[in-house]
Amino acid sequence: ELFPPPPNPFAGEVSPDSKQLLPSVSLPLCPRCSLLLRPNVYLFGDGKNFVERGNLSGASTGISTAEYDSWVEGVKSALKSKPTLKLVILEIGCGLRVPSLRKKGEELSRDLGAQASLVRINPEYPSNPLVHPPTVGVKSKGLAALRRIDALWTESA
Repeated sequence: ELFPPPPNPFAGEVSPDSKQLLPSVSLPLCPRCSLLLRPNVYLFGDGKNFVERGNLSGASTGISTAEYDSWVEGVKSALKSKPTLKLVILEIGCGLRVPSLRKKGEELSRDLGAQASLVRINPEYPSNPLVHPPTVGVKSKGLAALRRIDALWTESA
């Protein structure tokens, strides 16, 4: 079962003592056990569930491989019908231990050609292609890179 995200899960202040985010909104809780809901993403420790169960999140309620494939076909169709559209695939912090995730972005970027850009943000491995090199490799931690991208975007607006 999927639940909608909170309005802005990153709004809040950082505690000077613990250096942890003190959210200004309530984070989503499981209606069954009242624990924090897990993000619908592949996390370390998920094992081989990512692909082998036909499930892209590793969780029993995540997006199925068929749904992902349908989304990819929809993106390809939209880009084909409108050649001026561009797609940016943003990969953040995916190291070399999870090649299936890196490969998905590279394959999509390769398949879409000039209409797609793969931006890989990784402090150790910003390039290291498996099937197709990233358009842009950013050697940085995720949050630092996103803050810099936001600042540049804001300056150029």
